[in-house]
Amino acid sequence: MPDLDIILPCYNPHEGWHDDLLTQLAALQTALQGTEIHLIIVNDGSTQAIDNELITKLKKQHTPLTFVTYSENKGKGYAVRAGLQHTKSPWQLYTDIDFPFRREGMIAALEALKTGSDVVIGNRKSSYETQLRPYRKFLSIGSHWFNKYLLGLPYIDTQGGMKAFNALGREQMLYTRINRYLFDTEFVMRCVKQKKIKITEVNIETRPGILLSEMGFQVLKKETLNILRLLRVRWTKN
Repeated sequence: MPDLDIILPCYNPHEGWHDDLLTQLAALQTALQGTEIHLIIVNDGSTQAIDNELITKLKKQHTPLTFVTYSENKGKGYAVRAGLQHTKSPWQLYTDIDFPFRREGMIAALEALKTGSDVVIGNRKSSYETQLRPYRKFLSIGSHWFNKYLLGLPYIDTQGGMKAFNALGREQMLYTRINRYLFDTEFVMRCVKQKKIKITEVNIETRPGILLSEMGFQVLKKETLNILRLLRVRWTKN
């Protein structure tokens, strides 16, 4: 049985993503000597850069690998939950297909799980905001304010894009209902409400050369309903 499942939601990845993935994975595998990694790639309705031939090539170069695919883009939260249906390991970690964060963060997350944490949250350092355009920086600060003062969370950076957990955390992730941007926040909220779950934060830093995605107004508009859902989750019993 593998030691760690890494779930990678994927939507229209950049050209050459598979070679970059293998490079990052090899470096992580070297750092985690003796840890067998089960890779789960979830194709979230991509219309480009993914085909069966490419996946076959990846499976030959990394084993074990599970490929999950469906035709309609449903969002990262949905993709993570779809990937969780194929887990084989005691621990799971999810991040993006381009491995946007330095591997030290993933190593620290696994160590935290090994030493008794149930859920590990990747906390982006303050330097992250210096890389953002003014609009995204404003949204980031607003998100932190919302998490702290309206949701009452002790962890303000819920959107870090890298989280890891054991069976207790996996159960809470499968309970989430938000499919897109705010599913991370819902997950953290559900875990915080479960007093038996031990949560640890680890610092994560963006790798050099990674292009940060933009968030348009339409995306923010669609998340309005999910904001109301989060407020409801806060005030409902477990």
